[in-house]
Amino acid sequence: MGFEVDQNKKSEDLWSVSRKSSGVESLSDIKATDEEARQDLRKKAASNRKNARVPAGTKAPASSSSKAVAFVLTIAVVTLMLSIVIPVVTNVIARNRRAKAESGREWNYSQMYISALANMMPYPEGMTFDHVTAQNIVAPYGLTIYLSGDAETTKEDYTTCAVLIFRTMEDVGSVRINEQDTGREYVFSP
Repeated sequence: MGFEVDQNKKSEDLWSVSRKSSGVESLSDIKATDEEARQDLRKKAASNRKNARVPAGTKAPASSSSKAVAFVLTIAVVTLMLSIVIPVVTNVIARNRRAKAESGREWNYSQMYISALANMMPYPEGMTFDHVTAQNIVAPYGLTIYLSGDAETTKEDYTTCAVLIFRTMEDVGSVRINEQDTGREYVFSP
């Protein structure tokens, strides 16, 4: 009723058919053929590397002469940039110095000098020097002297201080005396 196939015979027949069509008679022939195929692939890969073109967007390996040319070009560009930048910066600095000297409004006083001067002023009795701030960004420059104490004072009590500061520091355009404890502030101008 059925058709039975012998599995052993079937696999034997397949081996003999494949062996006859490929020309391989033994396992050693398969190994030899495999090694030949590998050598052929290696030769093709080496040949492809020699004849390979560099794809767009990638860099080809640089030779020593092209590296030297690139180095010389880099040095030339840097030298050119420096020969342009240094004179321009020097010119800008010199122009700013000339403008300040011509206007005569250059601020030449350190914070230590200003504090020492403000501390030596003859303040009314009962008032003591606390600190000083300077507005020295834009002319006319100004000083604000902060005092502590609760003595009764008037603007006339500080006139001598303001005159001394104006004579000592020519660039000052205003002096403010701020009594921190009483909240009074007196403003003087030359």
